[in-house]
Amino acid sequence: MRRYSTHRATRKAKSCPSRALAKQFLVLIKLTAIVFPMSIRPYKIAFLCTHNAGRSQMARAFFNQMADPSEARAVACGTEPATKVHPEVVDVMREVGIDLARERPRLLMDEIVANATLVVTMGCGDSCPVVPGAQHLEWDLPDPKGRAGEEGRWLR
Repeated sequence: MRRYSTHRATRKAKSCPSRALAKQFLVLIKLTAIVFPMSIRPYKIAFLCTHNAGRSQMARAFFNQMADPSEARAVACGTEPATKVHPEVVDVMREVGIDLARERPRLLMDEIVANATLVVTMGCGDSCPVVPGAQHLEWDLPDPKGRAGEEGRWLR
C-alpha cells in the first residue's frame, strides 16, 4: 500500500448524527454537479475511520441509501479494521431498515480510495491518509462501540 501524507488541512464538522451529515453531502454533490457539470461521475466518497466497524459503516450505508448511484457512491474502510461491525451498530441500523450484519470491515487500500472526490475521516487522527486530489473533511463523532439504545440511536 502506498504511504500517504498524514499532514492535512481539514475542516471539522460539528458533532451530529451520521444520517444528517450524509444528507448534507447529497446537497454538496448536487452543487458540485452544477458547478462542475463535466466532472467525472459517479463521485466517490470515502468514509475512513480506525476500525471501520461503526461510524464509517453507518455513514456509508446512509449515503448510499439516499444517493442516486449514477451521481455518487460511498465506500468505507479503516486503518486497523475490526473483525466485524459492532453489534450495537448492526442493531440500531436494522431499526431503520439497513442491514449491516453481512458487512465486513475493510482495510484502507489504494484501490479503495483511488479517485475519491471527497474523503471524510472519523476519529482516526493522524493515521488516516491524505488522498491526493480529494477534498478532506474530519467528522468529530464518538465511537459507537458499546453505545446501545438511545446513545447508539443518537449517533445514527
